[in-house]
Amino acid sequence: MLAKVEDNPVAPDALWWPAMNFDQFRWDGTIGRYELRIPRADFVQRLSGVYAQCVRELQEDDRLVADQQRSPLRDAGYPSLETVLDNAETTFELVEVFIYENVFEAFLPHPPSAKARFMINSVDEVASTSESVLIRGRGYHGGPGFANCGGPAAG
Repeated sequence: MLAKVEDNPVAPDALWWPAMNFDQFRWDGTIGRYELRIPRADFVQRLSGVYAQCVRELQEDDRLVADQQRSPLRDAGYPSLETVLDNAETTFELVEVFIYENVFEAFLPHPPSAKARFMINSVDEVASTSESVLIRGRGYHGGPGFANCGGPAAG
């Protein structure tokens, strides 16, 4: 896996993500951009079980609640993970809405390393090629505990 912060390569253990307030930017701190480039075969191998469980839960939700928001995954009929990765809409929904924590747990040290210096705090873009899955987003420059001591809430 290739990890970058501000377009500079970093070791995966330089990254971490918060247990709460993901995708909320309410702290004073320097916001930056990250990128993860994960080999597609590794992504599929490590996350197939997670995806299968996600599909079971979504299908149960579909059965119980008929009137739901549009879902590219549902519209596609919950295809195989390989097929999901061939479509930009289904790939983004799967990662950004349903399994981003599982992706991070599968490819980044958990709990965070003492070397962690960048807090991943959003998934803004997900793309897939035949070779890799690319995830980009924003976060804060700061090690574990940043969210607790990084500054007052701005909201």
